[in-house]
Amino acid sequence: MNTVVRAARPEEIAKVEAQKQAESEVASKPTPAPARLVERPGKERERVLELEYPVDYDGTVYETLTLKRLRGSDFSALANMKGDEEEVALAVLMTGAPREVIKALDGDDFVELQEAVQAFLPRKLRMAAAQLSETGQNTQR
Repeated sequence: MNTVVRAARPEEIAKVEAQKQAESEVASKPTPAPARLVERPGKERERVLELEYPVDYDGTVYETLTLKRLRGSDFSALANMKGDEEEVALAVLMTGAPREVIKALDGDDFVELQEAVQAFLPRKLRMAAAQLSETGQNTQR
């Protein structure tokens, strides 16, 4: 088999060496720790709701649901949750519970969960929801 070899010019060699050096420097930089929220005293980030009527789903009995405040990354996840009502999608996202569990909740437990969800929404979203309710516009989809 014949192999053709071409000689590289000095500027080509310098360019390849510079690229290798840059790649080496990037690879040697330590990866920063992930960003995390700093806890503030008196600021509730989680709430545990005890269910009056526990739900059994897929071998697990849900007696409580732990609700967590939304983070920035949750908003894109919320946009990708298609096919569910807004209330169910928010509850799934904020509790981590399967949507089947949220949909199976007793009415009293569901209403209590929705009140907690509303309380944990960012201020601007709570204000927008309150304004829609005051104007009588339909907030259901």
